[in-house]
Amino acid sequence: MNGPRALIAALLACVACGSDAQSGSTDVAPQGRAAKGAFSFAGANGATVFPDTIPVGSRFHLTYRRNGRLDDGPEVQIVSSVLVRREGADLVAAKPGVSVFFVEDLAGHVLDEIAVAVVSGVSAEAGAP
Repeated sequence: MNGPRALIAALLACVACGSDAQSGSTDVAPQGRAAKGAFSFAGANGATVFPDTIPVGSRFHLTYRRNGRLDDGPEVQIVSSVLVRREGADLVAAKPGVSVFFVEDLAGHVLDEIAVAVVSGVSAEAGAP
């Protein structure tokens, strides 16, 4: 197995061990695993603090900026649309679990990735957007 499919399989294996979920809200944009840039969060309610968990039903945006670059970074991709799906310009947390997001360069190579826990039983108003 080569290319993107191998990467996705490897990312899902990492998620299965549970070690990638963010541990604590922060207003500092978290670095991706490769530390080549930072992911930024924007909630539908105006929140900009990157949450440790995202409640089911939340609408949000993730952006990525490469280190040392002033231009906008590549579009954030979702490994699986089962837990988080796109609805227009928004990302929507659909089911509990750990969702992995990644960015690619123009050649299709993965630059960076980050995982975020989606949780149920929490009001979307109380947590992330």
